[in-house]
Amino acid sequence: MVIRQSFFVAVCIMLCYNHARCKCNILNNPIGGFMKIKSNIKGFFVRITASNSDVTGTSNIVEVYIPGKEVEIYLVDCGEFREPEYKKYNGDFLFNPRKVRYLLLTHYHVDHYGLIPVLYEQGYYGKILSSEKTIERFKERAMLNYFADKRKRMIDGQEMPYQENTIIDMLKKAEAINYNEGYSLSEHVSIIALPSNHIPGATMFLFIVEYGESYIYLLFTGDYKKGEFPEGLAPYKDKQINIVTEGTYGALEKPEPQFFDLMKKCFASNDFWITPIILSINEDRLWEILDKIDEAKKCRIIPQDTIIFIECRKRHYFQLVESISDPHIYCVSSLSQKIQSIFDNRKKIIITTSSGGADYYLQEFISNENSFIINTSYFQKQSKRLKIFKASRGEIVLFANRNYVKRARMADIRDFDDHGFAPEILSFLTNFSQINAIFIGHGGKYAKRDLVHYLTQEDNRLRNKVFILRRSDTYQIGADSVKRYISKKRKT
Repeated sequence: MVIRQSFFVAVCIMLCYNHARCKCNILNNPIGGFMKIKSNIKGFFVRITASNSDVTGTSNIVEVYIPGKEVEIYLVDCGEFREPEYKKYNGDFLFNPRKVRYLLLTHYHVDHYGLIPVLYEQGYYGKILSSEKTIERFKERAMLNYFADKRKRMIDGQEMPYQENTIIDMLKKAEAINYNEGYSLSEHVSIIALPSNHIPGATMFLFIVEYGESYIYLLFTGDYKKGEFPEGLAPYKDKQINIVTEGTYGALEKPEPQFFDLMKKCFASNDFWITPIILSINEDRLWEILDKIDEAKKCRIIPQDTIIFIECRKRHYFQLVESISDPHIYCVSSLSQKIQSIFDNRKKIIITTSSGGADYYLQEFISNENSFIINTSYFQKQSKRLKIFKASRGEIVLFANRNYVKRARMADIRDFDDHGFAPEILSFLTNFSQINAIFIGHGGKYAKRDLVHYLTQEDNRLRNKVFILRRSDTYQIGADSVKRYISKKRKT
């Protein structure tokens, strides 16, 4: 009898323990080892958890809870951390990669795709969904990036976090989907891919989560730049919607265009001119810059016979040569070509399209008083280039382990920027009549704070509805509600 009673008490204790553990894990933050636990919470909801607190490392975990069903997990982007203080999180995922059903990629920038190979190495085996352009670029460069990364790590004495076979398996899973068409991810979850204006192929994703007659709508804009409102979003303008967007420039308004004025200064005289060096680390921006130069030539701001040197990576050299027929444009890839572009005495403009190219020409022209170095790209905080641009002319600056006297004129312009400014983001949000919540991701902590203040001051509807995403923060979204959770294991 005593044995039976003891057995009965032990069983009861185990049942109570399991119930308490299950309930605790579900209510706090069930990311990682608890995905097999079924939701026993009445109602249905979605949880989103951010993997990054700053600009890089963009990745958002989407968990879908349906009563009586296993939790469904999706991932939007899987970016690499570039800030020194956050690099320790590269490969340190806040979730179990084996539990993720689909990975959605908004665009092909390393702070959005950089950790995808590591994700597969750690057990993810699902598909990568994105636009045709993004998938094309992803497949084209994945193996090249692998060997470049391997070479760099060998020099630094580091081991590779993923293998060549992982890249081969990963590429087989990359699938392009059409814009403005529904794509079913499960019985209760579907998405619509929508064109974005950030870079060619950039994509917004609208999640449509359905349970009975209830719906949850969750839109990820990715890195946002003002453009035409996507036609596929039109049917959802009056729905109760939740939006995850960016805050790169905080509350800043877009500055006045400066490109034409700078070109006028450079080519003010036929007898004397200043060589513009346009620094860009983004190949997608090249065509926009060339269009502006062409427009400036038509307006006679830039002389018609001005030579344009375009620095490009070796693997893109022949593609650019074939696509550009203008006899005044030269593609530069090898060291000898770069040296030739520097010592060419004709009126010229030099455009870089890579970080290495920008550093090379910056070193060559930083002490040249007859040059005008124009930056068109976003400066990371603690960037060496940023320190140089902030320094005064005549000041000694350290760059690439050498001291230089800064004599060149310099300007940081936003004419070709691919991120949205505060009024542009607000303009996009005003298209929706019923906003449940807005989450600000991608961006520095002060910039995101300023954007929250700007949005809530400019639009009364948004008060108490705008939230900042930080690493490990979890938000629970219902059909018409939002709650915040912070994991006990939060990593900041």
